[in-house]
Amino acid sequence: MTPVTAPFLFGNHLIALLAIHAQPTIRIRELSVLLGLTERSAQRVIGDLENAGVILTSRDGRRNRYTIVSRVPIELPDGRRLSVGEVLRALTGSEPSE
Repeated sequence: MTPVTAPFLFGNHLIALLAIHAQPTIRIRELSVLLGLTERSAQRVIGDLENAGVILTSRDGRRNRYTIVSRVPIELPDGRRLSVGEVLRALTGSEPSE
């Protein structure tokens, strides 16, 4: 599994990931407001997270359901690696559901 680099997972991507962790069926419109971005830009952030393998998207009725893949490694600038799950656990105190 290719690690995600740390700069990728900070800023809007981390905020989006935290929002998905809190509400797996969040709508792009709600996410765009949270991020202060257009809906198109918020969709691009979701696409980045999907392409990196950090989240999986499935349909849940008329909504998307996002699942966080907690085992994806994040490579830090000093060469250490943490998993997405470890980062979320440190920030939220709870385990992401996979």
